[in-house]
Amino acid sequence: MKKILSVFFVMIFALSFVTAAVAQSSEITLDETVFITLEKDDEASFSFTAQETAVYRLSFVLKNKSYTECKIYSPKSTDYKNAGALWMYYSDEDENSVTPSTYVCINKGTKISVVLTEASGKHSYETDMYDLTDTAELEMTLAKSKLGPMELGKIYRTTSFYAGHYFIPEKSGYYNIRSFSTSTEYDPSIRIFDENGLLIQDDDMGYNGDLNYDTTVYFTAGSVYFINPRVSVYDEENDEYDYSPDLPIDYTYSLTDASEMKVESYQLGSDNIVMTSKNYYVNPVYIIPGGAASSINAEDVSVVSSKPRVADVHSIEVKDGAVCISIYAKKAGSAVFTVEFPDGENMEFNVKVRSKIIVFFENLFNTIKGKIKGLFKK
Repeated sequence: MKKILSVFFVMIFALSFVTAAVAQSSEITLDETVFITLEKDDEASFSFTAQETAVYRLSFVLKNKSYTECKIYSPKSTDYKNAGALWMYYSDEDENSVTPSTYVCINKGTKISVVLTEASGKHSYETDMYDLTDTAELEMTLAKSKLGPMELGKIYRTTSFYAGHYFIPEKSGYYNIRSFSTSTEYDPSIRIFDENGLLIQDDDMGYNGDLNYDTTVYFTAGSVYFINPRVSVYDEENDEYDYSPDLPIDYTYSLTDASEMKVESYQLGSDNIVMTSKNYYVNPVYIIPGGAASSINAEDVSVVSSKPRVADVHSIEVKDGAVCISIYAKKAGSAVFTVEFPDGENMEFNVKVRSKIIVFFENLFNTIKGKIKGLFKK
């Protein structure tokens, strides 16, 4: 049985060259295993230039109980993005059988740098708890991944936490990925990586009130993307999501060119809105599936207020799979907003506006009332 010790190996995509960190670099040869020894706080750096646009797998075998950080640098941006965390597993039978790995998207001609740092001093808690050494010994291998390509419109089924595909679009544009699960035991989630690291993490934007994801992302023609479907379960006791590989997983999902998607239905964010005068509020109308929103122009959506002197439309914007209607409240009163889409579908929502001055004095009164009650309790 394996036991998780900690997140010892953190892979981070750095989106710009850091000259101080990569002053000296050895070239990595594809499929070659490199043995590395790092004394306390030592650093080693390596570089690789892709001859082919692909998803590559960077893997390690740790030869002792040590703490090493790995950062991957790419010259495409000026910020860092988390490329995922690698959990360290020590087998009861053989404590040296540790093989953390991560997938790296690299476009042809792009040069990456891999920087390894002995980091026991930065993580003294784990070092003391697990009796780790301050000398790291490990093997590193970079190889082209064995991931299969993802085809548009095909329905895939996943039963593994480590499932994944690569996708190289033939044309630039918006693409939609959505899951089809009826389970109430777990929440399907998705991660998408590009050559700069994490593009979308664990998108849980559901539709039709269930736990499925339905997300739309812009892909550039000829670039490679790593698509990683998985699941999570909410841990109420610790108030966090559990992404353990041991969780049950069995659902289907599909990737579609968003320009070819049709609207199935609309879901209004709120039917009744209460506002304070001189304030703004955004009421979204969710497009199902979200990818179909890319075919809707904000100029073609009609939103009319029954009493524009009370509250009126400030702006209409299509983003994140929804038509976002910004409302400006002018004075106390009520108004009904009518929304009409190009396909003839229409809906209504109510807006009640309260006077800013009245709301101020109500809040002041409630504050004083609360303090008086507090004095009597003492």
